[in-house]
Amino acid sequence: MREYAFQRKVSETENLSLLLQELKQRLRLKNIPHRVECFDISNLYGTLAVGSMVSFLDGRPDRSQYRHFKVHAPSFPDDYAMMYEILKRRYSKLEGARNLRTFSSWTGARGS
Repeated sequence: MREYAFQRKVSETENLSLLLQELKQRLRLKNIPHRVECFDISNLYGTLAVGSMVSFLDGRPDRSQYRHFKVHAPSFPDDYAMMYEILKRRYSKLEGARNLRTFSSWTGARGS
């Protein structure tokens, strides 16, 4: 039973390593990304805008680093301004704090 659990863990780690290698290759990155952060904006007809971030460390979810952002951007719906705000808030806090290989992705509809 222990041997099976160990083999499963080794296999999972190998699969994650292969996936990260493929991500590096497909996106033409110089290094395998150590951390991947994905962002999204959500709002209700341009009001009550929030941003969210999920984070993966070495291919595994890092739930302790998930973040929500209350967006203070313009009163009219501007997806680009809202995304800019949360990205600026996220990375201004990290500047110089860590030297991790990070890949960021953000999603959303066509900007309004």
